[in-house]
Amino acid sequence: MSESSFFVRFIRLAGGYWYAEDKTTIRRLTAILIALTVAQIAIAVIITEWSADLFNALDQRSMKGLMVQVSAIVLIFAANIAITVSHLKVKRSLQIGWRTWLTSI
Repeated sequence: MSESSFFVRFIRLAGGYWYAEDKTTIRRLTAILIALTVAQIAIAVIITEWSADLFNALDQRSMKGLMVQVSAIVLIFAANIAITVSHLKVKRSLQIGWRTWLTSI
């Protein structure tokens, strides 16, 4: 079986989930999951930029700059935790819903 054939068969099987009885909730959760995934990528970019700012503050021997970066990383980590937990909850909700739907068809 070729990869394209597998993909077509998978879409035929799984695609119906987004048209199921509770399609509004399913589509909303899918959109939220996509947004949270983008947010996780954004957090990774922000951490990279933060790292550059931290090393700039260290290079300049700026205690004020260091304290700003320490405060910033606390906020970044808090946002990262909130996004990751939300992502997990939404993903698991979709997985359970999909498995339930699969067993009922």
